Amino acid sequence: MRNFVGALSLFVFILSFASISVAGSITVNPTKLYLSGRNKTDVLKLKNDGDEKVTLQVEGMKWSQDEEGKDNYEPTGDIVFFPKIFTIEEVKETLMRVGMNGAGNVAKEGSYRVFLQEIPVSKPGESQLLLALRISVPLFIKPPKEVKEWAVEKAEFSGDALVVKIRNTGNSHISIGRIKVRGLDASGGQVFQREVPGWYVLPGVVRAFGIKISRQDCLNSDVFMVSAEEGRSVKEMKLDVNTTLNTTLCPAETERAAQE
Repeated sequence: MRNFVGALSLFVFILSFASISVAGSITVNPTKLYLSGRNKTDVLKLKNDGDEKVTLQVEGMKWSQDEEGKDNYEPTGDIVFFPKIFTIEEVKETLMRVGMNGAGNVAKEGSYRVFLQEIPVSKPGESQLLLALRISVPLFIKPPKEVKEWAVEKAEFSGDALVVKIRNTGNSHISIGRIKVRGLDASGGQVFQREVPGWYVLPGVVRAFGIKISRQDCLNSDVFMVSAEEGRSVKEMKLDVNTTLNTTLCPAETERAAQE
């Protein structure tokens, strides 16, 4: 009931405005920032492609991932910016300098996010709700010697999804492009193929990616071939389904399917 009242209040609040618009249209270059002991500063180029000026406020956050691969952010003084608040006129560009505060961790890459938060300003007499733009740019402080090591560690069903776990055993981040699962029958013929987009996996982290697979596709398969891509690097694992001897690997039937 409380959730319904909250949603209703938000709905009424939005209806009190004549219109809703998303403020600002900003492009950022580069889309990732890299700092190191030899390169302690970098420059972010921001362009306002809109027809109105935009004011942005900058905040740096320490970026970590928990045991389930969930992204977490906390305030940090490890990175500094100039300027911290600035305005970009319509169809103009500006530069923002980003730097590291200190030597960084020499053993493992430091992971951060630069958040650019728009400060929306309504014109006098306007009655509209402005939805502020928020941009997030990854920033990495690289160790002197970068080691990229990772593996597809495990794949198992949880509910109706095959959960693929990817472990980063290196000292720098990896960026998984996609995770793919192919089901093959006993003769090697393809029964199905599914894929999902990947994400960053920070050093020392195991991240799980779920791919929905129907019970029937699972039962018709003898083997799952699981693969993940990180740039030009591809890792694979083979998962024996062996449906003639063991169907417990496949997702259970739903209550509705069981009744039918």
